[in-house]
Amino acid sequence: MKGARDLQNDTEFNEKFEELKNYLIESAQSDTSNEIKRLSSENRELRKEIKKLLEKNDELQKKNKVVVENDKVTQIITNQISEENVYKLIESLFVKTFDENTYDVPLFWSIYVNFYNNRKDVISLLRFAGVKIPDELESIVLPHEWDERLLDKFFDTMYAHYNCNGETYENNLRFWTYSMAAHPFDTKYFSCYDEIPWQFVLRNPLLNSQKYAVKIAEEINKDGNGVYFSKICHYQELSPDVLQTIVSNLKAPQRPIITDFLINHIELVTDKKVLNNLYLTLVDKYGGTKYILRMPEEYQKKYVKSLDNPEKMINFLNMTKFSKEKKMELLGNIF
Repeated sequence: MKGARDLQNDTEFNEKFEELKNYLIESAQSDTSNEIKRLSSENRELRKEIKKLLEKNDELQKKNKVVVENDKVTQIITNQISEENVYKLIESLFVKTFDENTYDVPLFWSIYVNFYNNRKDVISLLRFAGVKIPDELESIVLPHEWDERLLDKFFDTMYAHYNCNGETYENNLRFWTYSMAAHPFDTKYFSCYDEIPWQFVLRNPLLNSQKYAVKIAEEINKDGNGVYFSKICHYQELSPDVLQTIVSNLKAPQRPIITDFLINHIELVTDKKVLNNLYLTLVDKYGGTKYILRMPEEYQKKYVKSLDNPEKMINFLNMTKFSKEKKMELLGNIF
């Protein structure tokens, strides 16, 4: 039989064993609980991902349906494109870059020019419709996009830049063929004048620089074809310093086109000889008063003194920025 001491040892052993068993059970339960939580969390994330994928799948199916429908529409349209209607289609699809007169101009050339910004797509449509177009067409760069090399060449060959019938800024596309445009300055493609339309040249943004401001003034002063630069402000806005350089370098004008340019920018004119020339023009010009008001003060005084009607004098003085004392002084010389 076991003694008291043995019984005590058995009891302690059983207690320790129970503790160990409970610890193992609790540990297992904790690990299992943590694993369940982890798996539950992963399951929630998977459900969210599945939901997103299902939504994306629905969206793709809708898009695919639209693409299929668009393909059907595209097929219907392309089957109807022909040489007879492709031009109307182009006009419906694209916004015009230019609005040049196309009278007596081959359709492919007029379309290329007027829809220049979309020229690649235009050429693709023309070819798809079976329109015969020259290979060199798609390589043509209009003058408003010329680089410095071509612009410098333009200045070097100013003698050739005249347009038939004096159509300098419009209605000149019929004289400037695609072959001439593809080979600018090449005398094999023109006889006397190269017919380059000035309305494109004057849009070139490179002209808005000091380099070309000086060149422009020089050409205008030569009184040759360079006088056509006088219309540049009709086609682009020049920066103040560039405009000032052009005006400051111009001599007294000999042609109306130059006179008009200087009058439009008369507040920038500082040359005495040029101012005297412009004043004489404005005195007899209808509406010239508004430009005299932009001239230096001495010319405004001169104009007041030239008036023989007191009422006209008062009306003009009221438009000036003269001080009250100056106005009274000028009127005192008359009364």
